[in-house]
Amino acid sequence: MAFQAYEDDQSIHSMTTRQLRLYISQKAKEAQLRADTLPDDASRAVMEAYDDIADRNGRIKAGTSTMSKAEMREYAYKLRTFNKLDVESKYAEKTEYQQNKQRYETFIRNQLAKGGEENQYWAQYLTPKGNVSKRGYQDYKDFISTIKATEQYLEQFGYREIEKFAEGNKKDPGNKILNKVLAQVYAESKGKGWTQAQLIDEAKKRYAEALAEKKEKSKVSVPKVKTKQKKSTTTVKVKKTGKMKAHGTVHNRLT
Repeated sequence: MAFQAYEDDQSIHSMTTRQLRLYISQKAKEAQLRADTLPDDASRAVMEAYDDIADRNGRIKAGTSTMSKAEMREYAYKLRTFNKLDVESKYAEKTEYQQNKQRYETFIRNQLAKGGEENQYWAQYLTPKGNVSKRGYQDYKDFISTIKATEQYLEQFGYREIEKFAEGNKKDPGNKILNKVLAQVYAESKGKGWTQAQLIDEAKKRYAEALAEKKEKSKVSVPKVKTKQKKSTTTVKVKKTGKMKAHGTVHNRLT
């Protein structure tokens, strides 16, 4: 039976029989590529999803000639589950990198463009020709993961502090300080074996300290106003009545 095209966002349940045949044919090939490049220590969840779609020989069936529509629908769901769960295979890594390559390279260049010693950590991932190397991609993913893990902390503490600080200092709001602190802590943590929780705790501590220091510096002390006495513009001329032994100037007393 011929295939029929389906929409990328179309639900499996709404597909016709011919659409299901095409979907299964395509997703089974993708699943096989993933299965062939899975690491030996793949997660249990991925392996269980793989067992649901593999035959006795470990191959993933792409043909549907013996399936009813209900069976095709069930099998399509299983294929989708496996393909979504797999983030460990070489195929998944390659696909993910291609999808995020531009975002990753932009991140590296933006970090370096900011200047600052803490951002020079990312310079190690530039090639001699100035291109961004793929070898820094996992490090980039780890950094982004760390940033996302601080979201709950930021909602409870950071955003309010940033808002308060921004009111007093529009030129350097707290989110800039936070970004700098996170970059510093992340770079310093490499090779120390810190857990993500330890890294976040250190970032929280440093951020609070940096905010306190910045606020202290931003306090405006009222300068002492020096008052200058006005010079008298009135000069009393002394009428000469004759020769005098000394000449002098008499200033009016200011009252």
